[in-house]
Amino acid sequence: MVNCTWTVSAGMQCHEYILEKSADMVEWQSIAMVDCHFSEDGTSFSFDDNHVGYGVVYYRITQVNLDGEQSNLTRSILFNALDEISIFPIPASGMVHLMSPQEDMISVVIYDLSGRIAMKYSADSSSPVAAMSCDVSELTAGNYCIGILDSHGEMTFRMISVE
Repeated sequence: MVNCTWTVSAGMQCHEYILEKSADMVEWQSIAMVDCHFSEDGTSFSFDDNHVGYGVVYYRITQVNLDGEQSNLTRSILFNALDEISIFPIPASGMVHLMSPQEDMISVVIYDLSGRIAMKYSADSSSPVAAMSCDVSELTAGNYCIGILDSHGEMTFRMISVE
């Protein structure tokens, strides 16, 4: 979830605010229309975006005045909606999926709890990827450690359960 909050000064001739988001700053999707209501000392507005998804998300706020004129109040705001590797489903019984905020995954190694390699997977392409899937259906039910190697040579470890 991303909480978008903004504050404006009193005395504005505003009808509503339109909150939009974009993945590329070209195509914008309206996600909220917020009615203006003011107090003597200004007003704060807020909207919770519960549908952020993966990757980078840009937000912008457009003010619609009483006469219908529109103006952008702020520049696009960059949020990283996914700031670490996501692994799902947990517990896994067939395929386990890995998502990274950057296209930087090269390979995945699954270790049993004694440290032995249970499975290895590499990216299908010759370049790093942002998403990988691993078939864990052959693993015995239990807990495992996944090591994800990125393009910088760094290894990230996460625990998973297999049913």
